[in-house]
Amino acid sequence: MLSGADACAFRGTWDDIVIEVDQIVAGGQDLYAMAGRFVATGRNGIAVERPLGMLFRMQGDAIAEITSFGSGEEALRAAGEEASGYR
Repeated sequence: MLSGADACAFRGTWDDIVIEVDQIVAGGQDLYAMAGRFVATGRNGIAVERPLGMLFRMQGDAIAEITSFGSGEEALRAAGEEASGYR
């Protein structure tokens, strides 16, 4: 998990970052999974696009924790959802 200076350094690597969301599902108690793509252009002009999954753990109305995965399927499984049908 990135925080503080690490998060600023990561963001500084990119000219543009977009998280494209394909699907959000409610999973187990206080869990939500997101399946989508990370699309970015580096400061050097190189474009990057890759699958992305994120698991959000809620505490009340606030996000308490975010875990990133290399694919949407992984995030959906972590939330207790069936990943079949997602690409």
